[in-house]
Amino acid sequence: MEKNYFKKLIDLYFINRYSDKTEKRAQLWLIKESGEKEKEIYLRDIWDNLDVKTDADIYQQLDKVKKRAGITVVPKVSFRTIIWRAAMIFLPLMVSATFLYKLLLPVEMLSFETHAGEQKEISLPDGTVVWLNACSKITYPEKFSERERLVTLDGEAYFAVEKSESIKFIVNAKDISIEVLGTMFNVRAYENEESATTTLTTGKVAVYTDSDETFILEPDQQLVYNIKNHSSRLNKVNVNDNDWKSGVLSFQEMNIVEIFRDLERRFDVTITVNKIMSSDKYSMKFVNKEDLTNILDVLSDLSGEFNYEVKNKTVIIK
Repeated sequence: MEKNYFKKLIDLYFINRYSDKTEKRAQLWLIKESGEKEKEIYLRDIWDNLDVKTDADIYQQLDKVKKRAGITVVPKVSFRTIIWRAAMIFLPLMVSATFLYKLLLPVEMLSFETHAGEQKEISLPDGTVVWLNACSKITYPEKFSERERLVTLDGEAYFAVEKSESIKFIVNAKDISIEVLGTMFNVRAYENEESATTTLTTGKVAVYTDSDETFILEPDQQLVYNIKNHSSRLNKVNVNDNDWKSGVLSFQEMNIVEIFRDLERRFDVTITVNKIMSSDKYSMKFVNKEDLTNILDVLSDLSGEFNYEVKNKTVIIK
């Protein structure tokens, strides 16, 4: 997505305001760990162009907030901190000392991640249970806000979201975001894959894509969003086919190289491909916790494309 687009998006968000959907996209982009320098430049420009007078009332409110929060003035403050606090002061919504007080309090972010061959179950502050698949990372605040429960995912995870009628649960994963009130669903969005996939088990979820599309999923539906060409495909699936938590290994319309990447994560090995592989797609499922060599044998026989050799934790495709 072009940088100018985000510039315009933030301008409208801070100065003119925008629709709820677009403001949500701005919020999701602003809290991402990436692009800090780019965001700082945009905020600097917005700050320079704000037509705002810093009257005494603003400083009095800020002083009250500082006293309540126990904040003392530090002689050397980074420009980034100044910009962020300045922007917060002049946002239209931030008119009360109470709101500023809550916003200025530091929020500790927590992260959990898994390595190759590892899966992990964690509980979030609201009681939501998350199962992380191999080579995945989830980031979330130590305490959720009163307006939304926002987490960031890199990799694959299954969510059993604690129900709340008023506080939405949002998963930001690659170029999609998933919004729910309480349900069970799976998200797959690895950094080195060209698609991000959401599969719904129970309830209902809204999926927003980076190309401004919105999909409402019903149980046993799966949305596959292609990051490269910004296309979406809605599938009818059997959710049991995606039950990796129980040892099921399922491949849905994946080429051989994509399957190799999955096997690397599952079995904690390195697969080196020394030949050009076709882009043919395969769908298959292994339910009996087959070992790596059995799976490679099936793939080799099915595709007729390769032989392989295993040396310690390295698989050589030839």
